Amino acid sequence: MAKETELIFPITEWILQEICRQTRLWQDQFSTSPPFLVNCNLPGKYFARQNLIEEILALVSKYGVNPSNLRLEITEDDLISNPEAAAQVLSSLDQAGIQILIDDFGTGYSSLSYLATLPVSGLKIDRSFIAGLDQGEKNAAIVRSIVSLGQNLGLEVIAEGVETEAQLDFLRELNCQYVQGFYFSRAVERDAATRLFQEGIRITTEKTAATIC
Repeated sequence: MAKETELIFPITEWILQEICRQTRLWQDQFSTSPPFLVNCNLPGKYFARQNLIEEILALVSKYGVNPSNLRLEITEDDLISNPEAAAQVLSSLDQAGIQILIDDFGTGYSSLSYLATLPVSGLKIDRSFIAGLDQGEKNAAIVRSIVSLGQNLGLEVIAEGVETEAQLDFLRELNCQYVQGFYFSRAVERDAATRLFQEGIRITTEKTAATIC
């Protein structure tokens, strides 16, 4: 796979550039409050890159992207593989106004102490726990615990992989603020995403509801 080879560097560079380019187009097209958010997954090898901060900030500056519109996702395992280096990178991104989400939360084997020290904005509950909600109480208990943990720490909690109304209802009962998954939409190309964004703005202005990301 590309993420295990040097190919991941040019691929990620291209993805970041296209995300910044498209984010600027959406900035010019839409005006929302709070700002819309565009998330980008950062592979572990790329996150460990020495000049990561300079490259990201250069793209943000080149395309005139509002940093508050951009969020980077890093898996729990990648984040804690070198916690001291991660803390420096996250601190620099945080100072620049770019938020960080911990992806696949709950699947790593780590101490939770890093949540108290690293400047992260939120947690993404791994889709495996959401898929297993109807397979026994243990998965449901894990999801409850993660949502409660995030809320108590003042972090956003995003549930990945929501595919059924029953899963959505369960998360609503927990007051899980953000959800994403095929229940709402599969991955779409740029123009379709723009139409969904336009519809989302219309719905948001008409009705207060759970945020879909």
